[in-house]
Amino acid sequence: MNFQMIKQQVCRFLMSAMGFLLLVIFCAAAEGTVFWLVALLLGLADLVGMNFLCGLAESKPAPKTQSAPVRTSCAAGTRRAVSLRVVRGGRAA
Repeated sequence: MNFQMIKQQVCRFLMSAMGFLLLVIFCAAAEGTVFWLVALLLGLADLVGMNFLCGLAESKPAPKTQSAPVRTSCAAGTRRAVSLRVVRGGRAA
């Protein structure tokens, strides 16, 4: 199984759980069980964690670089001399 797909599924599950936690924190603050300042700090920490998970879910693995050997058509010492001629009249030689 693809590791990238598994990582994305785990991050999506954790995002859902953190979103539910954020909802519970703000409902508890509205009810009066948790102070507003504590709820805001926990909510901020929750949002930072969600942002971190989004970054992990969207990051892609670095592409593998493969170095191909450089091939030459002939060795440097065995090159032949090419003779060139000038042909008048626009015809190719």
